Amino acid sequence: FNEIRFEPNLQGRFGTVMAAGVPAGGAIPNMLVDLNPHLDYTVPTIPQTERDLSLGDPRGVAWRGDGSAAYVTGMGSNNLLVLSPALDRIGLVEVGEGPTGVAVNDAAELLYVLDKFEGAISVVDADGLTEIDRVPFYDPTPAAIKNGRPHLYDTHRTSGLGHLSCASCHIDGRMDQVAWDLGDPSGSVQAFDQVCNFGLGGCEDWHPMKGPMTTQTLVGIIGTEPLHWRGDRNALADFNGAFESLMGDDTQLTGGEMNQFKAFVATLTYPPNPYRNLDGSLPTELFTGADPANGETLYTQIAFDQGALRCSDCHALPTGTNGELTSALLLQESQSFKIPQLRNMHEKTGFDRTSLTNHRGFGFVHDGSTSSLFDFLQADVFTFASGPAGDQQRRDIEAFLFAFATDTHAGIGAQVTVDGTDAEAIARRDALLAVADGGDVGLVAKGLYLGLERGFAYLGAGLFESDREGEIFATVTLDVFAAPGAEMTYTIVPLGSETRIGLDRDEDGFFDRDEIDACTDPADPASFPGGGPTECDCPADIDGSGDVGFTDLLQVLSVWGVCGGCPEDLDGSGDVGFTDLLQVLSQWGPCS
Repeated sequence: FNEIRFEPNLQGRFGTVMAAGVPAGGAIPNMLVDLNPHLDYTVPTIPQTERDLSLGDPRGVAWRGDGSAAYVTGMGSNNLLVLSPALDRIGLVEVGEGPTGVAVNDAAELLYVLDKFEGAISVVDADGLTEIDRVPFYDPTPAAIKNGRPHLYDTHRTSGLGHLSCASCHIDGRMDQVAWDLGDPSGSVQAFDQVCNFGLGGCEDWHPMKGPMTTQTLVGIIGTEPLHWRGDRNALADFNGAFESLMGDDTQLTGGEMNQFKAFVATLTYPPNPYRNLDGSLPTELFTGADPANGETLYTQIAFDQGALRCSDCHALPTGTNGELTSALLLQESQSFKIPQLRNMHEKTGFDRTSLTNHRGFGFVHDGSTSSLFDFLQADVFTFASGPAGDQQRRDIEAFLFAFATDTHAGIGAQVTVDGTDAEAIARRDALLAVADGGDVGLVAKGLYLGLERGFAYLGAGLFESDREGEIFATVTLDVFAAPGAEMTYTIVPLGSETRIGLDRDEDGFFDRDEIDACTDPADPASFPGGGPTECDCPADIDGSGDVGFTDLLQVLSVWGVCGGCPEDLDGSGDVGFTDLLQVLSQWGPCS
């Protein structure tokens, strides 16, 4: 759809939700099907009741074991679509917010849908296609994300046909790697009002026919205003009109909703740069013979831009932008542009103008027309050394830009599993400890210790706090008991998150193993030691009603006999019998 030019022509219709089928054995032709056949793409908007039938932002798919149906989650539309083997619609089920994964239990005729944004599991009757239960789980997601996230993802609330959202192009807040020509032939020239050429001026007014421009990431944009390639948006709120003009919605966001959206966008962060070392430092070499450390020196110290400006004078650290604009004359372009940030350059590779085979259709600069940063640095405005020496300078700067630091430490997410038999795993674990000792990241360990699932948070100096309050373990102690089948997995996590991830997952102030020992739920902040009766206090309360009565007695009688591991086996003998019946009778009445 990016081949259709101009925003008014794309209003609410710049994409479709398709399914592709490749039959086994090639018995029938491959299938390509629109999953929203009810939509009329000649109109930009339809009534809300019809929008609610649309599937938006599909994320998960699962088939029944016999291949008779497929189930597709619509993360943006909060529903579950049911398809026939021919990919025809045969059902639609409303579920919780942000469904992603789906699992099929053929034997029980049940579907389990992960409502990621809501923090719940929807249980769906696969035969009747109705949601029969929604089971919440503890979700530590901050309120700013929960409140603002729907404005990015919710297709029913933000688009005219109910199948698109901001996330259709800004995928997970990032990029679709596509250029769009969103000019408006009927638009008006906008007066230039930003800083241009370091305050010297010379930038022209903004013409409504802006030309093709690649989708920019939303990550890290708050605080780097003005926004967009041309710097023609002072703030995120200036994009509000796009909900009507581009998305086809009936209204724009309210002021309060836009504040929610901005607060959410402000939480988006870049992932770790994969080209950096584990400790966040630059590698000694990148690609073949390119030196990113020398590239940083050239970037920050040498005036390659017409012999007057260093790269860092415009692309200032740490984001890569000084927030100002450069005129068309100096850029040798048709219009002025904002100096863009540089924290995701490594994600724009794969385009080659000289090849008919590409991994991506667009590359670098505003319109994606430049194949590589090396090619960009060939522009006449740059004064590199001549010959191979100049090419080496370009390669070194390119390597530095690919390893450009993001706002997430390079070690975050690094992980290793130790089973006591692999020296390389031990060495990598020790490297993770060294990074954590630097004080910029946290480190947790999870695994089996003496037969129990345990969690640990690194304190430094080789010591771990355990998920039983007051216990401290040395790393060597954890190593002694690590073995095949009793592995310990170490993970670098953001600084400050160690307690939640390693020790107290529901953040109720009681550590996980202490809660398990006390028969409370470590994943439920409303369940904690001393907070009320538990199943340990009243094991005969099988139905969880708060008292022991006839329903508990009937449950024991209904499973009489061998029943290893079932809740009615109160004495743990492996079968349900008279001792279990006597235990119910002895605890008869309210649990206390």
